[in-house]
Amino acid sequence: NPALHESEGEYIHQKFLDFFLFIFIFSLGFDESVLLLIIIPFTSGTHHTPCKIYHDLSDSGVLNLIEQENRNKAGIYGIINNKTNKIYIGSAVNLHKRLVEHLYSDKTNIRLQRSIGKDGLSSFSFIIFEYHDFNDSILEFIDFNDLLLESETFYIQSINPDFLYNFKLHATSSAGYKHTDEAKAKMSARMAGENHPMFGKSHTDEAKAKISDANIGENNPMFGKSHTDEAKAKISAKKSKIRVLILDTQSNTVDIFDNTVLASEFIDVHKGTISKNIKSGRLLYNRYLILKIFDVDVDIT
Repeated sequence: NPALHESEGEYIHQKFLDFFLFIFIFSLGFDESVLLLIIIPFTSGTHHTPCKIYHDLSDSGVLNLIEQENRNKAGIYGIINNKTNKIYIGSAVNLHKRLVEHLYSDKTNIRLQRSIGKDGLSSFSFIIFEYHDFNDSILEFIDFNDLLLESETFYIQSINPDFLYNFKLHATSSAGYKHTDEAKAKMSARMAGENHPMFGKSHTDEAKAKISDANIGENNPMFGKSHTDEAKAKISAKKSKIRVLILDTQSNTVDIFDNTVLASEFIDVHKGTISKNIKSGRLLYNRYLILKIFDVDVDIT
């Protein structure tokens, strides 16, 4: 990343001080009113302090209040388990909608889902750390989506990983955010020619052949043909060794997982999303290429 603009650096620095103070005081067990009374005098302004805390997510009245106050609002949020002090940090362009997805959908963070199932919604609080909109002065220096991701990453990395539900320490996508055509064009340009991670590189012939064999239908080089009995036996023996390959086109790294569940945990998405992207062949988050392969070592040098 390019060096932070001075004003942006001051913004991030102030957030760190505010957030550290908040987490310390929150750990002492104070309620929301006491928290905000203590925090506000020590900060440069209320923009950087935790904005809202909603306790007991099993209470319909609390959920209605969250909807009233956060519908169509963007920002950084946390869902904390008051029994274990573990927290999930996220960003969204619609905070209320994102909370509903966490509470009632099985397509969000699996660690959080399991914890909710174990401890119940009454054990959880919803925290709004920051609200953001397109009028934020900081947008003079940073794209709106980048602002959300940088802010989310800041909060994630400010917490001991042992107390995080998040799988990754760097945010990769803001829930509900859609890139503008201009932003898409810029991303496409950044991936063109020498900027593409695979520019000037190629898979080995062996890797190409085995990846191709993993395809089905007319895309399979064996379509309309039949394998020998010996080949069929080898394929049958390898059925239990089908794996999922994830190529990160930004860092130019490859990770291979034994199944879609492990792959989904790596990117922090539902396993169904992994399967859909394997079938579509599209980049997930405009970043991850996902393939189903046999148990092979892939050489991308």
